Amino acid sequence: MELTVDRKELLKAITGLKRIAATGRNDFLEIKSKDGKVYISKTDKDRIWASYRLNNASVVDEGSTLVGTSSLKDILSSFNDEAVVIIYDEENEKLSVKTDNSAAIINCIQEKGIETEVIDGETFKIDKSDFIDLLKKVIISADTDQENLATCGVKLIAKDNILEVVATDTYRLSYAKKAFDTETNGTIDVLIPTQIAVGIIKMNTKKDFTVEIVHNENQFCVWFGNLKVKFCPHNLQYPDYNSIISNSNYDKKILLNTADFKKKLKNVLAVVKNNKEQKNGATFDFHNNKLTILGQNEAVTVNEEIKTVQAGKDLRIALNVKFLLDYMNIAKDKITELHLLNKRSSVKVKGNNEENNVYFTMPLALRD
Repeated sequence: MELTVDRKELLKAITGLKRIAATGRNDFLEIKSKDGKVYISKTDKDRIWASYRLNNASVVDEGSTLVGTSSLKDILSSFNDEAVVIIYDEENEKLSVKTDNSAAIINCIQEKGIETEVIDGETFKIDKSDFIDLLKKVIISADTDQENLATCGVKLIAKDNILEVVATDTYRLSYAKKAFDTETNGTIDVLIPTQIAVGIIKMNTKKDFTVEIVHNENQFCVWFGNLKVKFCPHNLQYPDYNSIISNSNYDKKILLNTADFKKKLKNVLAVVKNNKEQKNGATFDFHNNKLTILGQNEAVTVNEEIKTVQAGKDLRIALNVKFLLDYMNIAKDKITELHLLNKRSSVKVKGNNEENNVYFTMPLALRD
């Protein structure tokens, strides 16, 4: 195998694929040239396979080999030239990586090739910008602990012409949906692992294209431009998010200026993030069309006030400031709504004009 690639593009592909399908120790990737195109592929050796097709690559001789991910990434990072020639010496199991001014040799790895063939199944097509927008709206709530297989991901439900996405770490929940012109061939209901959702967001480009989602009983595949990700979904029970979303028990509604609220939360978080007893926690006092946020750590106390439009009785509640700020950082409406019931019930957060995107966060123990 002999080919020439763009160093920066290859580095970006390696970084993105490692984020999606990391294996920890003995991490490796496959370099493969086929039909005049070059593919970089990875697997977590468990249930995820990912492949990226390079845009800027030329092939002299086709072939494939496996190399250590960190070894190749470190070498490419140390080079300065952009055009990189890669030659695989099959007889000696060596990979030559060179530019006009630098060169290195990597020992290849003896492992089974990475298979990412297309699967057949139910299909849903969506514009790339819409898909990324939906993922960004919920990824903040996705569980990142891979031990929690039932919640570590973004739940995707496609039926008829509606696509819904949900994410929760059991302390908060994000939900968004959108209607489209195209209809799915059947119903898709799957949990996309968090590392895949994050990897897709990170590998987003300015280029417009259609995302194709294919799902059958055993496998799930996302075609995202040059990136193809395939994984085996599990059948664990996902939390009952519908009962949370449909809850209309709230009897207090607060309207706040989004920009002002975001600024106040940032000021409070700078203090409470260092609170050892209740990290990121602060007291929110809703009283007479005003919100007072009290936060403290062992050395500093902060008190922020913001005008509100309040419907319902006064309430004092403890909330996670970082969780609220995570939502405010993606909020687009100029006015934000908070819906509350009591100091022990979840808080619903949404844009004043946004009905298809809601956020829920659980309260903390209120300290007097």
